[in-house]
Amino acid sequence: MKKTLGLLLLSTIILLTGCGIIEETRKTIHYATETTDFINELSAFSVEVQSIMNNGEVNVTSIEEKLLDIENTIAEFNSIEAPAIAEGIHNEILIQNEKLLDTINKIQSGELMIEDLNKTDFTQSIDNITKFMDQIQNLENN
Repeated sequence: MKKTLGLLLLSTIILLTGCGIIEETRKTIHYATETTDFINELSAFSVEVQSIMNNGEVNVTSIEEKLLDIENTIAEFNSIEAPAIAEGIHNEILIQNEKLLDTINKIQSGELMIEDLNKTDFTQSIDNITKFMDQIQNLENN
């Protein structure tokens, strides 16, 4: 009787542990997918804004709309919860996101002109975030 109860208890513990591992893996894959989408969106945004800025004739309204869109995208990303395995990467991305939001807020408040966007670390912050892509993709493969 004690052996049977012990085996049942052991089986239950193993099953519950396995479920936890499966759930953590699912969360990690979901996080990696969300983060990859976020990084791809930031990269596309950066290329598009650089193209507009380098055209010579800056369409302020167009850039303001794109900044508002990316501000919302950053806010959405900042609200997701990172799995334990990705906390370091996530925190680094959040630091860069704060720099991006700070620049966007300066533009929205009139403290910084859109024409001066290239003089800020805005695109460097985006580049810093895109450098995490390999690490994020490794999360999906582990």
